[in-house]
Amino acid sequence: MKPLQSCIAVFPSFSIIQKLVETKSCINRAIHQRDKMDISYEAVFRSLTGVAQATKAASDEIDTIKQLLSPGNEDSETKTKSASLSFQDWQVIIQQNVTKMTEVTIHIALVAVAVAFLRETARQNQPATANDISQCWTIIRDALTSTSFSQTQFTASRSAQGFLSVPLCSLVKEGSIDELIRLHVWMPDGKRGNPDFHLHSHQPFAQSWILAGQGVDHSYQVDPVEDPAEATHAGYALAWNDGKGANTAYKTHQASSTVQNTGKLFRAAKIHSETHARGSTYTVPAAEFHVSEVAPDALHATIFFFDSHRGFVKDAGVLGPKDGDSFTQLRDPAGVTPAELAEAVNQARLREASD
Repeated sequence: MKPLQSCIAVFPSFSIIQKLVETKSCINRAIHQRDKMDISYEAVFRSLTGVAQATKAASDEIDTIKQLLSPGNEDSETKTKSASLSFQDWQVIIQQNVTKMTEVTIHIALVAVAVAFLRETARQNQPATANDISQCWTIIRDALTSTSFSQTQFTASRSAQGFLSVPLCSLVKEGSIDELIRLHVWMPDGKRGNPDFHLHSHQPFAQSWILAGQGVDHSYQVDPVEDPAEATHAGYALAWNDGKGANTAYKTHQASSTVQNTGKLFRAAKIHSETHARGSTYTVPAAEFHVSEVAPDALHATIFFFDSHRGFVKDAGVLGPKDGDSFTQLRDPAGVTPAELAEAVNQARLREASD
């Protein structure tokens, strides 16, 4: 995209503007051409709350963004009274208010818009085009690689499934995930978690958009059994620890997670396998057991959306060895930063695009 030189001339040190501001003709087209699906102010402001939780942003930063983006606000350059706007129009409004925002608040606002777009697209069962996902990824990548963010604002952690994750938006209600959108990256480092606990389920419904690489999702039929000879696994209960204590209440920023054998026995049988690559999306119903498989020497990246509004099962759990006791997964990413993950994913996307 070509930069709008008039804006850059006013703030030559704001490199972010070169990424945000399109040519005047592109802005005019975006203003007058609506996408099929609009995003309400309530949806964007809800995302802002979740992004603030994920990034540990200061409340005054979020209040400033909400004030500038509110419909009819006299401090805004747009003063729009529309109840909702398209994905493109939201980006235009932020672009038109960059003089009143810091680079950090610009990134937070854009990530909130991208999250709101993905949420509304998914819930309305609308397909996200390759261009849509590319726009979302550009917004996320720019935020994760921005030098304006301190190391504590976006954080990476190691999952028990082996991938590294970065929370982008987190809304927790009464100790359970209400909405959670994360970047998931399996690095080509051979680390794929503890295979004894790969078979797992999620409390909320989940949807994944593939950014790069290839993965295989295996679905399982799981039934309770009484006879140990018939059982393939035992059920394990999951607890999260944020450094202040461990319990079953979900925590956005975790130090570790622990699974404990419940003594309940299950028989698991694989019923379906499906390969997913860049440009595809798939869903996992709440409490459905599955395994995500990625080659140990390959990079695979997704945007993963846990959405309790499309399904939630409180006692969804993990399966493990029948004779096991407990297992703790430390979340320490071993020095890998969100910026490094974003750069690795972006390089993979560039390679795939050139193939």
